[in-house]
Amino acid sequence: MRVKLNSHFNKGLLILIGSLVISCAGDGDARWFQFHGDAHNTGFMNHLTVPATQTTIAWSRPIGSTGFSSPMIGADEIVFVSTADGKVFGFNPDGALRYSVELGADLKLSSPTYGQDGMIYLTSLRYISGTEPRQYKSALHVLRPGLKLTLVKSFEFPENTITTAPPKTYRYKNDMYIFSPGYSTLAASILVFKNLSGIIHNEKISCPGDVENHGDDTWKIILGVISGGLSALVPDLNPNNFEIDGIHLREWTLDPTFAYLEDPEGSLVLVTPFNACGLQAYQWSCESDQLVLLWKKSGLDAVNYGSPGIKLNGETIIGDQDGNIISFHARNGNYFRTLSLGESILSSPAILPGGDIVISGEKHVYLIESNSTFEKADKVFDLSSSTVASPSASSNFIYAAHSNGIFTLDHALSGSFSTFSTSIGGLSSPAISRTGVVYINTANGDLVAFK
Repeated sequence: MRVKLNSHFNKGLLILIGSLVISCAGDGDARWFQFHGDAHNTGFMNHLTVPATQTTIAWSRPIGSTGFSSPMIGADEIVFVSTADGKVFGFNPDGALRYSVELGADLKLSSPTYGQDGMIYLTSLRYISGTEPRQYKSALHVLRPGLKLTLVKSFEFPENTITTAPPKTYRYKNDMYIFSPGYSTLAASILVFKNLSGIIHNEKISCPGDVENHGDDTWKIILGVISGGLSALVPDLNPNNFEIDGIHLREWTLDPTFAYLEDPEGSLVLVTPFNACGLQAYQWSCESDQLVLLWKKSGLDAVNYGSPGIKLNGETIIGDQDGNIISFHARNGNYFRTLSLGESILSSPAILPGGDIVISGEKHVYLIESNSTFEKADKVFDLSSSTVASPSASSNFIYAAHSNGIFTLDHALSGSFSTFSTSIGGLSSPAISRTGVVYINTANGDLVAFK
């Protein structure tokens, strides 16, 4: 492992102090600590921001390919990013490199999660060289930011379970819990890690087919996203004419992450979608370290999902590959409604104040108002290319990344305030800081800050 440090002693002390003041009661600190912002995956930050344009770029830094990984923001507003070749970077708000660590060039890293204990958690996917058919390993990695960014521990997933999804974290009293999905042959798993002791629970969910390398057409959607950026350079070509080596492999499967609601006395309601394995929710007790099934929806096994977003009232929104927006209550699965939009929905929704929903389909952004009858979208905005990236919202704007750039929209989707164009995007979702900075990874290999 190679570690590169750009830090002064007093800055390291500030990080250590910052770690101690993080809330110990879930993710209610109104910071973008993880993929899509918080434990509910709401994708909203209540701060004013600027349109994403060439003139509002505060800085841009080369980081390399990030795949599906999205930025997150830790203590002292340091923005952390991870890459598809095993690197993790941390940048100060002014763009100065604070941290750089390499976990392994063969590791494809998930979005990082900033835990309530000040640690950084992320998962990895590694192809086992020479195996045919291809086999993979996944692991959970724990990093400690301080004077330098240090790898504290790595836990291999059991029984060849794998994932590309980022983990969720929760702190109860003096214990840290980390939740991650896992996929294996004919089964999926809810993996629960505790502190630095490793896995304490492996809840297996039977599936009708092979979900370790599940055969589906999701790779065609990803191809459309990537080739959409390539075709921008040659507008007369059809994006589907491009061929990208390995695009159909497990490395390019986008696994949904969990979302949770916090109950009193250390109890969590975990909404746990699994690609090709259906929708369900469990209750986790931190007092007993027990997981109990709350509900499971049958007949949805063959679908791939985006990640769920949970409103304050428990209503949960999730999209699927078949073009459906599904609404249900996190605690019991009731009020189950489906809205068909006619194109794949693999993003996570942004939940606006008042409960309006903004979610990206393959080539459009949709607004579903809080009082929707779920018969049609209330507003539709056409993207100029494809995306699987989740839209992110500030108190005045919505940011929608796609193959050829980023649109800045108002909350009503009544028009585009600006578009920032850069070839090849639409995989990584924007992150928004408490100081109003908008961060986005481009598939060109840059982290861009708008301010």
